[in-house]
Amino acid sequence: MIQFLLSQSVAASWQRRVYYTDLQCKGNFQWGEQVFIPSAACQASSTDYGAICEIKSTDSLVQSSEGTSCETGQQTDAVFMTNPIPGSNYLVLNSYLGTDCSAQNSKQITQRTYAADGKCHVFEPGAFFKASCTADSGTITFCTDSACQNCQDNATTSAICGQGLQIDSLPTKMICATPESFNKPTTTSQAPLAATQGPAQTTQATKNNARIPVPEIAGLVAGALLL
Repeated sequence: MIQFLLSQSVAASWQRRVYYTDLQCKGNFQWGEQVFIPSAACQASSTDYGAICEIKSTDSLVQSSEGTSCETGQQTDAVFMTNPIPGSNYLVLNSYLGTDCSAQNSKQITQRTYAADGKCHVFEPGAFFKASCTADSGTITFCTDSACQNCQDNATTSAICGQGLQIDSLPTKMICATPESFNKPTTTSQAPLAATQGPAQTTQATKNNARIPVPEIAGLVAGALLL
């Protein structure tokens, strides 16, 4: 039984993607999605979050590139952050595959993080956002232009589990992370475990939650978030 439990913990991984403010995945963090998968291992664990880089937006006002990685590690719902925008808050939404907002029993956790400096940020061409937050609540506004003037959808978030925006109808709570509160990646990762070999397993929950296409943001409706 002990050996079985150890093998289960080693298999856990974080599927990470970070949208940077430049075209080389070396700029500041403007949006990110981190998915903890308790039953899927990394083929090769990495903490180089920009090693696999794809250009997303070459707009002269707001650029973006997407860095992706898989990191073997333990479950946590602490805020993940790498290279934050100086002085910016970040609106963090944690959603839990379960009945409450507790990081227990190795449940899947999805964390989506938005730069909350009130400025316009970009996912991909035609998909922009601006966000702000306080300790109790926050707002994300989705727009279609690089000046964030043509905006249609507002999402209100809450630090109380089950109130405000609920991602994928799962229990969700907000954290307004201040510059003083960020954990460094080496701390957030909670002492990474050894990477396992062989093909990664993919659960149905991973298929549903880990990689939601950014252009679907145009379909945002009140009470449901696609990013």
